[in-house]
Amino acid sequence: MQMKGTPYKSVLDAIPGIVERDGLVGLYRGFLPNALKTLPNSSIRLTTYDMVKRLISTSQKEFQRIVEENRSKHR
Repeated sequence: MQMKGTPYKSVLDAIPGIVERDGLVGLYRGFLPNALKTLPNSSIRLTTYDMVKRLISTSQKEFQRIVEENRSKHR
């Protein structure tokens, strides 16, 4: 609808026309290609988030260990 132009004035105007022309299945046209495009992106983003979160957590623990080690040396 965005690229070609459309006879519809709004999304709410388009829904009855699509259902009339293609049935309820017409509302889901393009779902599979869109899902195949976005699933890898989401997977990479969530995996990266988990890895960075784990890295930050590990580095904070290491930093605390070093701080405690230095405190005990200075006492």
